[in-house]
Amino acid sequence: RIDPNRIILLEGNSSVGGWIQTVNSPSGGIFEQGPRSVRPQGKAGIATLQLVSDVGLGGSVVPVTSANPYAKRRYIYANGKMNALPTAASLSVLLRKQAPFQQTFLKAGISDLITLKGSGLEYSRPPPDAIYDLSQGESIHSFFARRFGEDIATYGVAAMVRGVYAGDSKMLSLRSCFPLLYDLEKKHRSVVLGMLRHKADPVPADAAELVRKSRQEKWRMWTLRNGLGDLPSAVHHKLLERGVSVRLNTLCDRVEMTGQGVKVYAGDEVIEADHVISALPAQQLSSVLSPQFSYLKEQLADILSVTVAIVQMEFDSDVVPEKFKGFGYLVPPVESDWVLGVVLDSCSFPEHNAPKKHNSTRLTVMMGGQWYHQLYGAETNDDLFVHHALKAVHSHLEIPDPQPAFLNTTILKECIPQYYVGHHTRLEGVDAFIRQRQLPLSLIGSSYRGVSVNDCVLGANSAVDKLLASD
Repeated sequence: RIDPNRIILLEGNSSVGGWIQTVNSPSGGIFEQGPRSVRPQGKAGIATLQLVSDVGLGGSVVPVTSANPYAKRRYIYANGKMNALPTAASLSVLLRKQAPFQQTFLKAGISDLITLKGSGLEYSRPPPDAIYDLSQGESIHSFFARRFGEDIATYGVAAMVRGVYAGDSKMLSLRSCFPLLYDLEKKHRSVVLGMLRHKADPVPADAAELVRKSRQEKWRMWTLRNGLGDLPSAVHHKLLERGVSVRLNTLCDRVEMTGQGVKVYAGDEVIEADHVISALPAQQLSSVLSPQFSYLKEQLADILSVTVAIVQMEFDSDVVPEKFKGFGYLVPPVESDWVLGVVLDSCSFPEHNAPKKHNSTRLTVMMGGQWYHQLYGAETNDDLFVHHALKAVHSHLEIPDPQPAFLNTTILKECIPQYYVGHHTRLEGVDAFIRQRQLPLSLIGSSYRGVSVNDCVLGANSAVDKLLASD
C-alpha cells in the first residue's frame, strides 16, 4: 500500500467535486447542477455504492424503487406532442404501434434476431467536414438502425443519447459509449438474445451492506439526502483524515516526465513525484504536457467536449399535469428544438423539495450540447436561455403562463466528453504510448471510458489497482 502521507491531491477549484455541484434555492429546494442521480447496477454501480459506504454516507442514501409511481415513466417529445414510452414489456406493448415509432416493438425485436452480426463499421458516408472517422467503427445510430429499424434509431435512441451525452448519435461510437451492446452483438449475434442470456454482476463477498440492500430492494437509482455534492465533500474529509495533502485553488501549469519520475509545476511550486494520476479533461491535460510527447498531446487534444446550458425552476405548487409526470422527457434532434430535454426533479426525488413546500415543482431544462454553438454561437445571455426554457415547459408540458418562484441558469462549459467514432482506437494508441515508454502517468476521469459518476469511480479504482500491482 502507498503511504497516504506521500499522496498530494491538486484541485484547481476552491472545492472538490468537479461537475458534481449541489445548490439550494432560497426556499431550501435542492438542485443538482451536474449529475443528479446514480444507477446502482453493474460493477461500476457497485463501486460507487462501496465508496459511499466507505466514506460514511450509507445512511444518507435516498433510493428510488418501483414503489415510486413515476420511476418508470419516461417520455419523448416528437411530432409536436408528448409520447409516453412503455413502462413494461407486455404482449400488448409488443404487438401495437406506439407513437412516435412507425413499427411495433415486436417487429423491431425480430429485426434484431434475424440481423447478421455487423462488421463494426459505419455504412453511410461521413459529411465532408466530419470530425470523426467512420472507418474506425460504427456509430450508435447506424447500429440501432441496422438492428432495430430507422425509426427506433431516429426517435428513441437519438433522444436517449441527447440525454446521456448531449450528443449526436450519428457521430458517437457505439463501442465506446455502449460497450455492453457492442459485446452482446459480438458474443451472441443478437442484442435481444444477449440481453436474455446476460447475468447481473454478482455482489462481491466483501461488499458493503449498502450494495446488498440495493439489490434486495431493487433500486433503480439513488441520490443523497442533501444532494450528490455531499459525496466529494465526504471523500475530501476522509482523505484529510488519512493524511493525504489536499491543495485547493492549485492549478497545474506543466507536467514533465522523465526516467526519474515526474515534475508538476503549479504556480511558483515544483512538485516532484513518482507517479501522476490525472483526472484532468483530456484537452486540459494535453495543454500542460511537455512538447516532447507530441503524439500523446495530439491524441488527447482531439477528445472534445460539449457545452450544456441548464435552466432550473422551482414552482410553489404542483404545476405539471399528471399525464406528463415521470422522470422527464427528451427531444430527438429530428425535432430541431431548442432543448435537449427536461428532468422533472420533484417527481424522482420529492425528498429534495423545500421543507415547507412539499407540493412544489422542481425541474431542469437542458439545452445545447453538440448543437450549442450552432444554436447560440458565443451567446451567454441568461435571458435567452430562460426564454427558451419557459417556452418549452409551456408548450411541451402544457404549463400555462409558467412563473417560477426561483430560476437559476448555469452554463456548463465543455462538460461532457464526446466519444466520436474511432474513440476506442485513439485510446488504444494512447495506452500503448504510455505503456511502451513506461511513463509514470495514469489517466482517469470522464474523457476516456465512460462519462457517468459510476464510470469515473470504477476507472479510478482500476488505475490505483494497476499502480499498486506494479510496485
